Amino acid sequence: MIFFILVLGLPLLSLNVEQKRRDSEWFSEPVQLIASVTQQTFDGFSRGVRETTSLYLNLINIKKENSDLRNLNTELFSRLEGMNELQLENNRLRSLIDFREHTKMELVAAEVVGRDLVPDHAS
Repeated sequence: MIFFILVLGLPLLSLNVEQKRRDSEWFSEPVQLIASVTQQTFDGFSRGVRETTSLYLNLINIKKENSDLRNLNTELFSRLEGMNELQLENNRLRSLIDFREHTKMELVAAEVVGRDLVPDHAS
């Protein structure tokens, strides 16, 4: 703890002490070196924290985007299945039209509205 106080305090003390430009004190260079190393350490730590925070925020956005894309994918897959069913129905109807055109019988189109539930009457 005392070491950190000295490391942080000596640079501040050296900044406040008035020095002559032509003569530098003997402790000036070591203090500047210690201050430089301390500043670089804190700068590196700060940069690491900022980058980690930025990555975390990007991950949150990526997870939300991934969830949105999954929902869209599910919706589109459902719509594709509906389109496939429509295609199959279209093919069945085309084959019925083709049958009607190539038969010699007289055909009448009708819609089934009900069925008898008694099995004996089904013949």
